[in-house]
Amino acid sequence: MFRLREFLGVTAFFALGLLVLLVYLPGLNGPFLLDDFHNIHLSLLESWDFEYAVHLIASNTSGTLGRSVSMASIVFTGFFHGLDAWWFKYHNLLIHMLTGVGFFALGWRILLLVYSESRALWLSLFVVFLWALHPLFVSTVLYPVQRMAQLSTLWVVYVCLAYIYARTSNSEIIKAVLFWLLVPVGALLALFSKENGALLPFFLVLIEWFVSGRVGRGGRQDSLARIFVVLLPSLSAIVLVTLFWGQLTNYGPRDFTLIERLLTQAQVVWFYIGQLLLPRLSAMGLYLDYWPISRGLDYKVLLSLAGLGCTLFMVVWLRRLIPVFSFGVCWFFIGHLMESTFIPLEMVFEHRNYLPAWGLLLAVVSLLSLMANRYFRLCCILLMVFCLGFTYLTIERVGYWKSRESLAVISSVYHKDSFRAGMELASATVNAGHVALARDYTREAILVDPSKIGANIFLLISYCNDQDVPVGMLDSTLRAVESRELKVYGAMAMRTLMIKVANDRCAALSKRYVKKLVESVQPPQGVPKSTYFHLMAQVYAAHGDFARSSTYYKFAEGKVINLSLVTDVVGDYTRFGEHSMALNYLEKIKTDGRRRTSYEQRQIVEAIAILRAGDN
Repeated sequence: MFRLREFLGVTAFFALGLLVLLVYLPGLNGPFLLDDFHNIHLSLLESWDFEYAVHLIASNTSGTLGRSVSMASIVFTGFFHGLDAWWFKYHNLLIHMLTGVGFFALGWRILLLVYSESRALWLSLFVVFLWALHPLFVSTVLYPVQRMAQLSTLWVVYVCLAYIYARTSNSEIIKAVLFWLLVPVGALLALFSKENGALLPFFLVLIEWFVSGRVGRGGRQDSLARIFVVLLPSLSAIVLVTLFWGQLTNYGPRDFTLIERLLTQAQVVWFYIGQLLLPRLSAMGLYLDYWPISRGLDYKVLLSLAGLGCTLFMVVWLRRLIPVFSFGVCWFFIGHLMESTFIPLEMVFEHRNYLPAWGLLLAVVSLLSLMANRYFRLCCILLMVFCLGFTYLTIERVGYWKSRESLAVISSVYHKDSFRAGMELASATVNAGHVALARDYTREAILVDPSKIGANIFLLISYCNDQDVPVGMLDSTLRAVESRELKVYGAMAMRTLMIKVANDRCAALSKRYVKKLVESVQPPQGVPKSTYFHLMAQVYAAHGDFARSSTYYKFAEGKVINLSLVTDVVGDYTRFGEHSMALNYLEKIKTDGRRRTSYEQRQIVEAIAILRAGDN
């Protein structure tokens, strides 16, 4: 009977994999979105060039460490399949399934230390069922750029699995290979997939706490691993955070402070918990930019903080009675230590739960261990019904992701207070050829958040193919630009407008009005990203203002210098007839000592040769 149960469990595991594949397949036809264009379209390797491939992998700026492992994966997909969103989503789905395998194995090993083999297998299967088919993660699996979050999770899971295998193994050879080879290599892969990989040592601390009480402290090799693989990396992470605290907590560009973020995140974490346990499709989406910021200790904040305190107390109190429950809750909170605490990121994103969620689901499912054996089967049946409910919601949400239009419409319905959702609906409507309707959606987005003046400028752009622009709109856009800061989104819109005007593709706007609009720009306060400086340099270059353009290019160089920036600088210098300035600029950056790839250096040398040949 035991062997039959084990066989059924393994069969159910493979059936689950097939179910995940079938549920997600319809959503693979969806489009690229948002950050995909920066991270994927600009990283396309059309023909093999080793130096260019290394450049694409090493020059990504989406994270502090460059996320080179994730970029290698993205470049790989693009090289073999081009800019076909289906393949990027399909590879994401494969990573999702492979991560599910890791979570299943990890859960099984954890549960085996407390339960029988049969019960451990089924409980782990339920957990991975809930995780793999949770509707919250549709926006992670079907959003190509979130491969970064997926890969980081993948390596963390398998490193934790390797560590627990090493700690429970009796073979010194296996211990040595896992401790000193697979764990360090996997840790580096996780870290260079996404910065969340830095949390790995804290997960290993949690595993060590859980394992050591059940298999003993181990021998000399186990003691060395605890010191060099777990303890020292954890302490190093804490020291690095302390040393770079000022840089990590630079809230200059944000409209909230560190304290306000922490107060808000106390509520956001409960929102995540609610969505993981009782998911609501109406509250899910990419566009949660309207989340209210907590400016003080109101009753919602106090209740959230009290709830977190009670949860932590319960974890400590129940650590002996229900150890797996305590383990799972701790895993969830460790997973949120980076993106849901002090770092000045945007407030809410669903993909932040991709790694932590497994722990919370494990904690809840482990409560079944409290049931007597005669009720355990009934609870498993009820839990299976719950799993099927999750699957139904996931199927419905995958349907929203089949096309850009359906996703934009459902997002605008569920998130009426989101500026981004409104602008995405306007953009999708323009692409569908309904310009007048898109203008209405843009006006609604402006009412949602009048501070985002990029929407006003995009509204102007929509009239470029007409004979004129409503007079009231010209005045209102000018007032908006004069009275509000032009941030990155607005600079993107201004660049698009200037390029159209410079190429005589916007007859509806007079050169005099455009000149006044550009001269009214209010730069953002604080320390903006180099992207903003780069965009504004292009704006002034398209406007014909060489002095301001070159100044903004210098500001951009102060933050970061890359091949795209170099190309634009040289192109604009040449366009303004400043060949000697372009040559001097290239000569200077060729030997400025900054780190760059061999491909970038090669391009600079070739550009110098071309300019010199032109002078001769």
